[in-house]
Order: sequence, then structure tokens, then C-alpha cells
Amino acid sequence: MSEDLDIVYFHPPQIDTVVEDVRAMLHARSIVGIAKYGCTTAGNPLPLREWLQHALEECLDQAVYLRRAIAEIEKGGND
Repeated sequence: MSEDLDIVYFHPPQIDTVVEDVRAMLHARSIVGIAKYGCTTAGNPLPLREWLQHALEECLDQAVYLRRAIAEIEKGGND
């Protein structure tokens, strides 16, 4: 075989199942949100300040859930 030839091998793309799971979850949440609020996030006319307030509140909820889970692990439950 000639050294001048570049051999290109086709490798099918690897699928990251965790990423695919997150994509499915995002899609499901989008469907629920559209049904609940009657519009997409792209079409929602909330001012930026309100978007940031919603995001802050979600982060605070997340902090509570994380602290609760850590406390349970520290007590020896659900490692």
C-alpha cells in the first residue's frame, strides 16, 4: 500500500447516555412548561430582572435539596 494514501476510518460517534438523558429531561420539562404557561421560554416576554429572580429562586431551592442530601449521607443513610 502506498504511503501517499491517507486511510480514513469511519468511527461511529459515541453516544453519551447521560447527555441524552438530560436532553430527554429538558424536552419533557419544555412540554410541561408550554402546557402550563402557554408559551416557550423564547416567547416569554418577562423582563430580564424577573428571569434572574426566577433563576435565583431555583438556585436557592437547589441549595436546600443539596444540603438535605448531604445531611442524610452524613447521618449514614443512602450513601
